[in-house]
Amino acid sequence: MKNIILIIIDALRKGNLNLYGYPIETAPFLERIGMAGRVFKNAYSTTNATDPSLTSIYTGKYPRHAGLVNHGVRIKPHEIHSLNYSIFLQEILLAYGYVTIAIDTLHRWHRRGFKYYIDPTQVHIKGGKSILKKIIHRSIKLENLWLKIVPFLSSKRGLFSKPTAKHVTELALYMLKRQANYKKPFFLLIHYWDTHTPYIPPQTIVDRLYENNKKFYVKIKPSLSEVIEKIHNNSWKKYILTLFRTHDYNLARVLAAYDASILYIDFHLKLLFKELETLGLIDNTLIIITADHGESLYEHSIFFDHHGLYDVSLAVPLIIIDREMQGKFIETPTQLIDLFPTIIDLAGLKPTQYIKRALSNVDGISLVRDSFYETSEDRLLFFEESYTERKIALRVGPLKYITALSRRDAVCRYCGRIHGGIEELYDLRADPLEVINLAEKKPELKALLRHELFKILKRLEKRKMRSKLSKYRLKMLNALRKREHIN
Repeated sequence: MKNIILIIIDALRKGNLNLYGYPIETAPFLERIGMAGRVFKNAYSTTNATDPSLTSIYTGKYPRHAGLVNHGVRIKPHEIHSLNYSIFLQEILLAYGYVTIAIDTLHRWHRRGFKYYIDPTQVHIKGGKSILKKIIHRSIKLENLWLKIVPFLSSKRGLFSKPTAKHVTELALYMLKRQANYKKPFFLLIHYWDTHTPYIPPQTIVDRLYENNKKFYVKIKPSLSEVIEKIHNNSWKKYILTLFRTHDYNLARVLAAYDASILYIDFHLKLLFKELETLGLIDNTLIIITADHGESLYEHSIFFDHHGLYDVSLAVPLIIIDREMQGKFIETPTQLIDLFPTIIDLAGLKPTQYIKRALSNVDGISLVRDSFYETSEDRLLFFEESYTERKIALRVGPLKYITALSRRDAVCRYCGRIHGGIEELYDLRADPLEVINLAEKKPELKALLRHELFKILKRLEKRKMRSKLSKYRLKMLNALRKREHIN
C-alpha cells in the first residue's frame, strides 16, 4: 500500500499561482513538480469556509449531504451529530493498517480517525495557555464561547494564532523521519495557514516581491477609502484596518504580502520533497496538493476574505503526484469531494465490501476512473455558503447561477450589504470575473438553472436522511473494527 500525503494550503487562490498563468513567480517549485504530476485546471471546493470544506474532503460528500454547512461559531449541535452517519477517509485508512497523522489546528471532529493529531500552535505555546487551549478544544461549545469572547484579531503569538509554514514543516519532517523507520504505510495531512489573513510571511520576502513588481500591485489595487466605504460592519472594519496597519496602510503591499505567503510556503514544500527523496519515500508516496477554498482580495468588494460564491473563493489548485498518474493538464471539472474515492483507489486497498459500500455513499467521482474522464465540461457542480451569507450555487459548463432563499440570507453580515444580488447568473466564458449579472436579461435560462439547482438540493437532503436512517457509519465502523486495526 502507498503512503499518502495530503497538503491543504488554506485560502490559496488558484489564480495567484504561476502554474495557472499568474504573471508573478509565486511558486516556482510548485510549478516544477506540477509538470511532473497531474494538474487539474478546473478544480473547485464545495464551499468557501474551512470547517465544511475539510469535512467534505474527509467524507467525499457535499456539506449538505454530510449535514455540516456552517463554519466556526455558527455550527449547530445537530450538524455535529449528523457527522455520526458519515465515515471519514482517515477512519478507513486507519482500519486498513495506515498510521494516520494530522498536522493541523482545528481539533473537534477533525481529529476523528487520526492516530496522531499534532497542533503546531501548541508546540510553540508554553505553560497555562497550552493547558487552557487543550481544555477548550475538548468541547465545541467551550471553543465557540471562547471565540465569541476573544476579539477576532490575528497575531503572530496569540492563543489561536495561525502557525507558520516553518513550524508546520518542522513537524512534518519530524513525522516523516519517524515513519521512515517503520514498515507501516502512513497517511499524513499537512495544513498550511500562511495564505490566510493576516498574511505575515518574513518581511524580506514581502519587500523583495513588492519592489520587483510594484507597478503590477499598484495597478490592480482599489484605494483605501474605497475599501472602508464598502464595509458597514464595525467589527469587520476594525479587523481590516488592523490588517492594513500591519502593512503600513498600503493595499498594494497587502496584495504583495499574500503572494509572498505563497512563495514562503513554496520554499517549505521544496524542503518537504527533498526530505522525502532523502528518506527514500518519494517513489511509494501519493502526494496531493490543494486548498480548502480560495480568497477574494478585492473582487466584488470582498476584501481579504473568502465569502461569496465567486470563483476567486471557490477555484482551487489541485495537483496529484503519483507514478500511476502521468504528468498532464486535465480540463474536466472536479471538486474536492472527488479526493475521497481517488485516494481509496490510488492507495491500493483491497476492494472489499466495506470499500464498495463507502464509495457508494459519496458524492465524488474517482479521478483515476474512466467514469470521471467520460464526464464533460457540463458536469453539474454544487456550492453553498452559510457563514457570512447564506447562498447556494450551481455551475454547469461556463454558466453559474447563485441565489439566496431570502433577502435577509443575501445580506453579508461582514459588509452589511448584498454582493452581486439575490439572484445572479454569469456566463464565465465571456465574463470570467463574474461582474455582468445576466439574471434579469435571461429569465428563462435563470429559471432552468434554478430548477436544476433545487433538484440537487432536494436529492442531497434525501441522501442525508437515508444515511441517518441506516446508521451507515456505525455499522461500517463496527465491521471494520472486527476485521482490522481500529482499537
